[in-house]
Amino acid sequence: TSQMAISVPQAYRDMMTGRQVSSRIQIQILSGDSAFFLTDKDIVKGSFNVNWRSSNNRSFSFGTCYATSLSFSSFVSVEPEIEGQSVIIRPTMFYKVGNDEVAFPLGEFTCDSPKVYAKTTAYDCYDRMLAFDLPIESRFSGTPFNVIQYICEKCGVANGTTQNQISQMVNPNQNLVIDPTQVRTYRDALALVAIVLGSYCIMDRSGRLSVRQFHLIPDMVLPRHRRISTTFGGYKTCFCGVKCRFMANQNYYPYSSI
Repeated sequence: TSQMAISVPQAYRDMMTGRQVSSRIQIQILSGDSAFFLTDKDIVKGSFNVNWRSSNNRSFSFGTCYATSLSFSSFVSVEPEIEGQSVIIRPTMFYKVGNDEVAFPLGEFTCDSPKVYAKTTAYDCYDRMLAFDLPIESRFSGTPFNVIQYICEKCGVANGTTQNQISQMVNPNQNLVIDPTQVRTYRDALALVAIVLGSYCIMDRSGRLSVRQFHLIPDMVLPRHRRISTTFGGYKTCFCGVKCRFMANQNYYPYSSI
């Protein structure tokens, strides 16, 4: 579950591996200066779906920049002026853990154009990873952390990865050169940085960019009866090495010979 890494109490883990789960959902929708909330009774049963999408069509790969899609339908027919407008979606799951109710935000998403029907409204949303799909305009360079920070500032996305976290990965001091003739978008540049760090990128629960590494030990193993659909939890991936070939004058670093 490293994709959803978050600090949770042991009582939550015990609940998720048990037979009984008590939960509810609340979705905040922001449009301009207005905001409203949807709850369980407002959402069409079975319509709520979250899916992690890989930029290179692989579930596991160094450098993958995962984008999360979210879709659901609401019984609430919102104001007509929201139709066709871009809105911010912030869903939160609430779980009954022991005698307490614990909130787990699912991230921040953007819906470019809610579809308003006679009795329902349909939302197709994506997280902020898509904000990095901007073309690179000029050459820049720096250490992995500096490059990540620069890219986040250019694309207007908060950086949720600290310099200390980057320093614990491989190649944290490598100088990287990002050239627009070789790297097309800022998302491609993030993928390059993640490959160098032996990591991957994902948006965290607060809508910030998070650079993470695959773990040798699972954070948590869900029993079969708790799995509805999973891409990540059922696989074990082993890397025994990385083979590279550097060509003179054809790479990001100015190598002088093959």
